[in-house]
Amino acid sequence: MMSGRWMIAAMAVLFGCVHLSSANLIHNGSFDGEAAAQEFRTNGGKFSVHTEELTWNKCGRLEIDRVGEKDGVKTHSAVVWIGSNGTVPGFDAKPNTTYRFSIEVRGEVAGRASLSARCWYGDNIWTDGRSVSTSVGGFKVQSGWTVYKGTFTTSPDTKRAALQLQIWESTQYGPLAYKVGDGILFDNIEVVEDKRDLGMAAAASDSPAVRKRRAGRTGRCQGAIVIDGQLDEADWQQAPATTDFLALGKDTPAAASTTVAMLSDAENIYLGIRCQEPDKVAAQQTANGTVIWRDDVIEVFFGPLSSDRQLSQFVICAGGGRYQGYGNESTLPVDYAAWEGRASVSDGFWQAELRIPFRCLAQTGFGADGDTIPFNVSRQRRAAKELSTWSRLRESFHEVENFGVLALVDFNAALTKLTGQAGADVADAEAFAQALHDYDQKQQQARYERLASRKFAVAPVPVTANFAIPFIPEEVFSPVDEITVTAAVNELKGVPIALANLTDLPAEYQVILETKGRYNGSWGLEGFPPEQFVMRQAVRFKDSDDDPGSLRLDPLPKMNQASTLMVLPKEAGLVWLDFDTTGVAPGSYEGRLRIIPLSEVAKWESIKGAYWNRKYTGDMQDIPFTLVVRNIVLDRDPILPMGFFQAADNELCFKMMIDIGVRNIGLSPWSFQFPVDDKGDIIPDGVTEKLQQQGAIVTQHEEWARKYGVSLTYFIGFSAYDAFGQVYGLTRKPEKKKQVWPQWIKALEGYMRSLGVAPERYVIETWDEPHPDKFPELLESHQLAKAGSSRVRLSLTLGAHIMPVDKMASLAPYTDEWTLWSDGYFQRPEHLQLIREQQQRGVLIRHYTCDTSMRSSLARRYRRNNWFGEYHRLDGNEMFHFADTYGGRGASDWKVTTRGGIVYKLFDEYMPSIRYMALRQGMTDVKYLAALRKLAAGNPEAQAFLEAAPRRVVVDFGHDPATPDIVREEAVEFILKLQAGKAK
Repeated sequence: MMSGRWMIAAMAVLFGCVHLSSANLIHNGSFDGEAAAQEFRTNGGKFSVHTEELTWNKCGRLEIDRVGEKDGVKTHSAVVWIGSNGTVPGFDAKPNTTYRFSIEVRGEVAGRASLSARCWYGDNIWTDGRSVSTSVGGFKVQSGWTVYKGTFTTSPDTKRAALQLQIWESTQYGPLAYKVGDGILFDNIEVVEDKRDLGMAAAASDSPAVRKRRAGRTGRCQGAIVIDGQLDEADWQQAPATTDFLALGKDTPAAASTTVAMLSDAENIYLGIRCQEPDKVAAQQTANGTVIWRDDVIEVFFGPLSSDRQLSQFVICAGGGRYQGYGNESTLPVDYAAWEGRASVSDGFWQAELRIPFRCLAQTGFGADGDTIPFNVSRQRRAAKELSTWSRLRESFHEVENFGVLALVDFNAALTKLTGQAGADVADAEAFAQALHDYDQKQQQARYERLASRKFAVAPVPVTANFAIPFIPEEVFSPVDEITVTAAVNELKGVPIALANLTDLPAEYQVILETKGRYNGSWGLEGFPPEQFVMRQAVRFKDSDDDPGSLRLDPLPKMNQASTLMVLPKEAGLVWLDFDTTGVAPGSYEGRLRIIPLSEVAKWESIKGAYWNRKYTGDMQDIPFTLVVRNIVLDRDPILPMGFFQAADNELCFKMMIDIGVRNIGLSPWSFQFPVDDKGDIIPDGVTEKLQQQGAIVTQHEEWARKYGVSLTYFIGFSAYDAFGQVYGLTRKPEKKKQVWPQWIKALEGYMRSLGVAPERYVIETWDEPHPDKFPELLESHQLAKAGSSRVRLSLTLGAHIMPVDKMASLAPYTDEWTLWSDGYFQRPEHLQLIREQQQRGVLIRHYTCDTSMRSSLARRYRRNNWFGEYHRLDGNEMFHFADTYGGRGASDWKVTTRGGIVYKLFDEYMPSIRYMALRQGMTDVKYLAALRKLAAGNPEAQAFLEAAPRRVVVDFGHDPATPDIVREEAVEFILKLQAGKAK
């Protein structure tokens, strides 16, 4: 939760201050979800979404589909425009603007490819565009994933642009390396506007262009308006009107015309909306509520005029039903009596008439001539499946930052109020929009110039920011003067702080969080346990072994003894403050974040010649820092137990595992080696060296669990059935294998009991991602295991090869846990039904992911991991894996890019990664929901919030990194409110 001046600094003020967003312009660059293919358009060749066999990583594939021949010269070309959406290619782009991009590519053959950009200045995608070069150009395609980073600058008339990946060959220049069917793979694409020159006082033409907002105004009512859906009053004939709706997320006009007329009087805004409809109008719904979206609908949006809502939404369908909302789970009342709406249907069109009182938008302070409000109108055509919008939006009708502006009655009065400049003279909506745009551009230029006097800038950044190098986050454009963060009791609170070097030379800084003293303070915050606070710094580390120049901030070791940080020019370094509020009393804990540049001129002068009385003059900055521990107590245990299919190799590793929610410890089936007699049958009471080593691991974990007050379960995998067969040499002796397998199950049960672990606390993963052809043997192995011990708990891990639901149902009577990969099993209704049926029987359902790339999205892959389990009401989350073990724990760390491990090891010391922190944040998020759930009984509003919250994070706003923060803070408000009510 951002609060105080930090919150103000981080927000974009709608009028007079423009948010400099560097959001990725490629929404599906990591090919997540069903919409992944919509942003890619070919100009020759074939594009597809491809799943790699070994890692099941989804990526793009560009394929040669034909070879042309002319005059004996063979040529082929395959081009994919990255950023295309439907029939209109490219994302919104600014003219004469530099964009940075990053893309991973690997090849199936040793050929060449190139990276350029395509810029469009008109609507015809074939004739109204030109290609521009990038700093990468052509390159030899490598067999392993390789990152290519570069820039391109758009042409002077650019409206839209796309990154362009191309394979082109001609026998005129040598033999063809590619044949039909060959291709290249690409993944993890990012394109952002380049804003790295923060330290320069930018001229208006050099600073990023400001988005131009659409504008409209109301006319003044001369008579009474009767809300009947007819629009037959004389005022409607004279009312200012606007049209030219766009398809949602595109620059193409909507297929059917929509016209919005606007009026106002002393108390209300009136809207008359006419919707041309060449198809049949869907007009059946007369009741209020979400059912109206079964009809054709019009949605009217207003931006917030106060902090009590995200927006104000008024919806009417062609059948007359209405809906009212605030864009989030606001506590404001839904009052259908407070506003009016009627609809009517005619031949070839339908229309709606609405009266919206000013008091529905703000309690006071809005309604005078010249007042303005963010505004948009959107439309759904049910039969045509078309969504359109008056103001251009990217993905959602709730993008308040992209709304237009509605002025009451007088554009000139509005411009004066917004700019503070008297004497405005604009003739129409277009002139008003241009004047407002010019003012916004000047404000942005001034913002750049304000940074020019700084040598460094400091700002908190999100846990899931883009930490790729060069790291220069947008938040440093609004350096903070004060930081306030919040936490609950029993929370592990991470606070990443970016420190930008705005000079032209590398600089070293000392960064300290200390109590407030005259010259120096003490470590940490006043009254906060110093042993429960750690300062870490992010280390630049390669994220690809094929491209050592591709770096990102990921390892988070503790800061060095001098607490110093080196930052390259025009980049930012990262300091990570980590607070453990376990057992800490609610209250405010204060100190200062002190930044001392070690290379700048400074003075330490005596005051009136006194030796001990000194004055500092220099660039050191003290930023007041407050940690507010709220009166909310989170569970110490995770809501969804985590597992990484691994055990800890020392106590520090164990502590880091339980801190991230691990309660399920992995044990290898290869070590459960019982002796056998001369017939090859297992001696259940016998021991071997391997078995004793396994027992020592379990005993040690049980001791650590008692020390830290946690309860553990154990996962014995992978593929215990196959491992058992290989250990005892039974792979090619199927009948003997069937005989000994139940013996092994029974012996394992006895041994685990001797270690104090009952059958309820461990599960045996019999098969890991079994091939469909193995199903008969799989089923038989489960039946035999259950015959060996009725109490044994068996687990199956199912991967990318989706097992048919009928086969899963056949296994269900013999399976106690299912671990299901990614989201494949959670998108199919028949599988979801089986999952729910199994959970009702007491069967545990877990979800797991296997992220082997350090570039996986922090927001989607890591923070939302626990949210995914919460949304699907699962019993646990698994991830492969906690620490890389190739050659032994820590052996590969620092030498090569991690292959899934989220911690780093040096000697006996473990340290987290930023990926670890993002995963931990998601675990903490859902703890807030659990805290609210304990209080929500008997409160329908809180229960409804809890029902909707996971879907909002995972589904509705799964693309928005900020949604988990928003939803968590809404949960906090409920908790504090309900606690206060019980205290009374």
